[in-house]
Amino acid sequence: MRQDPDETRPVSGRGRRRRGWLLLGVVCLVVGCATNPVTAQRNLAVFTEQQEINLGREADREIIRQFGYYDDPQIQQYVNQVGQRVARVSARRNLTYTFKVVDSPQVNAFALPGGFVYVTRGILAELNSEAELAGVLGHEVTHVDARHGIQQLTRALGASILSILAAVGTRDPNWGGAATLIFQNILNGYGREAEYEADRVGLYYVYQAGYDPRALAGFLRRLANRERLLVGGYHSLAATHPETSQRLDRVETFAQIRIQRGERQDLVIGLNEYRARLDGLVYGERAAFPLKRLKIYTAGAGDTLAAIALKVYGNPNWARELAEFNGLSPTAALAPGTLLKIPPR
Repeated sequence: MRQDPDETRPVSGRGRRRRGWLLLGVVCLVVGCATNPVTAQRNLAVFTEQQEINLGREADREIIRQFGYYDDPQIQQYVNQVGQRVARVSARRNLTYTFKVVDSPQVNAFALPGGFVYVTRGILAELNSEAELAGVLGHEVTHVDARHGIQQLTRALGASILSILAAVGTRDPNWGGAATLIFQNILNGYGREAEYEADRVGLYYVYQAGYDPRALAGFLRRLANRERLLVGGYHSLAATHPETSQRLDRVETFAQIRIQRGERQDLVIGLNEYRARLDGLVYGERAAFPLKRLKIYTAGAGDTLAAIALKVYGNPNWARELAEFNGLSPTAALAPGTLLKIPPR
């Protein structure tokens, strides 16, 4: 009998990839398409919503294992409260969202498929108001709503995503490695267009939740100034991410359009409400000895930033750094009762 040439011919790497994508295509045809809740476009639905939730729940364990859960019930409750307020006006209100603070000094926030959202204690120290926090959380909620994580996984993993599908929700010993892979791919970013979409839609959520959408621009402006001296930053971890300065330009435009189109007059900024929660927040690396913590200072009548810098640091020249950390001008007038973040030296 004549032997089929394909049985003896080695399969090239390109051939294996082609077959893998063909197999993935068959799976996508079987699973079908779903309407993206954010864009209203039809997307391939490799994962069912329940599989998406299961995947996020499993990978959540890997997140906590790598970063650690920040052990402060009050600040965990506060972040979750702000997040739930944003999630209630999102496109996927049927999801059970969870918002957690992880024990990392990095300035970052990220989300897993299925409604699992994280902020680092490092980013909490950099934010200056409840509206800024809402802006960051709205951005991450949009990533979940638009299924950016699932789309990124599908693009990055190709046919190997089939093995992840099979492992989700099981006790497969390979799942731990798969969860790590999922987490790393999400940290690598969703691409520029997805980040811009998360900014635009996230600010809409923020506005609908009653927060001032212009606040996020203040946070991005401070980071853009810092990135002129340092490499990388919040959501600039990969080459496919937009620079913070590019995001800032768009965020300012999106926020202004939202304000002009809307009719709300009672938008929340929540400066003091936010800063009051940060008193005692662990600051910087945990390995530091003694352990450093953020302090909150209440401005009194006649207080200036230079006077406060002299009082807390023994040097009025630290006023400029204190102003930048609090999103203020070095010569800003301080109303009595204004709360200021005092980073340790």
